[in-house]
Amino acid sequence: MKWLFAVLTFLIVGYLGAMGYIYFTQDDQIFDRCHCAPTKDGFYISNNNAKIWIETRNKGKEKALLYFPGNTEDAWDQIDEIASNLPNHTIYFMHYRGYSKSSGKPSDKLIYSDDLKLYDTVAPKHKVIDVIGRSLGTSSAVYVAANRAVNRLVLTTPFDSLVGPAKMKYPYFPIDALIKYPFPSSKFAPKISAKTLIIECKDDQVVPNKSTQKLIKSFDKSKPIVKIISNTTHHSIVDNKEYFKYIDPFLR
Repeated sequence: MKWLFAVLTFLIVGYLGAMGYIYFTQDDQIFDRCHCAPTKDGFYISNNNAKIWIETRNKGKEKALLYFPGNTEDAWDQIDEIASNLPNHTIYFMHYRGYSKSSGKPSDKLIYSDDLKLYDTVAPKHKVIDVIGRSLGTSSAVYVAANRAVNRLVLTTPFDSLVGPAKMKYPYFPIDALIKYPFPSSKFAPKISAKTLIIECKDDQVVPNKSTQKLIKSFDKSKPIVKIISNTTHHSIVDNKEYFKYIDPFLR
């Protein structure tokens, strides 16, 4: 019986240790920060004791596009490619607090506050504000569209909250109790009245389809248009030739 007790003790300690690992490393898992030097095209906004770097392209357009990138902004989202495919918008590319040369420590609530500060800063300069969110940035995009006047909203590989993707990665752990930054998009979606386009990856290995479907169902005022792109991945979907073919006419 001693060996059975020893095995059970080992399993329990190992399980608790894994829970501790998930809890204490989630900041780095959620926020895959780079500290790249900012380009010359952009400006800082100050909010909640942090300076947030906003990169810009296509200056002087009547339409503005607020772009909220994925959590690995430097690898997934190329602002020059976005700007060349959407030349009728001035692009405002958010570098979240703690990323690039933005100061501060990221959290869902602080990032949401920064998102609204960006909107309020640029809105007086433009007749139309459109918003795109990518992966983690879809929660920022949803939050802005729920709390400010937005013309068009595009969500690429979105989730209802980070609980869904986290459960996909760690299926045997109480994620609801462990996650510190849930980014609860489905909580805000019912308030959105802007026309919305959702672009999914058919076989997304990061965001489970069930999580995306929960978000879609949470829209009350304006049901989203949904497009599904095959033969791509969560990471490479923006490189697929169909991607901007959906976005460009929608924003027009």
